[in-house]
Amino acid sequence: LIVNKVFPLKLRCDIMFITSQARARQLLKAGYKTLSSLAWADASSLVTQIEHLSRRQAHQIVSAAKVKPLHLNV
Repeated sequence: LIVNKVFPLKLRCDIMFITSQARARQLLKAGYKTLSSLAWADASSLVTQIEHLSRRQAHQIVSAAKVKPLHLNV
């Protein structure tokens, strides 16, 4: 198994549960590498940091990140 250094496998496993691969790449580029970092994020800051992200989508991402770790036992 080859792990891409630009897009780590763990990131794909965690964040891909709550968003698309393209959005996960944008989140990584913005510095959000874990579900925990997204769970603590402010939706307003996501909107300003990520292109073409609506406020509604940002709230959905943050909400999903808060719920998902419970199911993943993270």
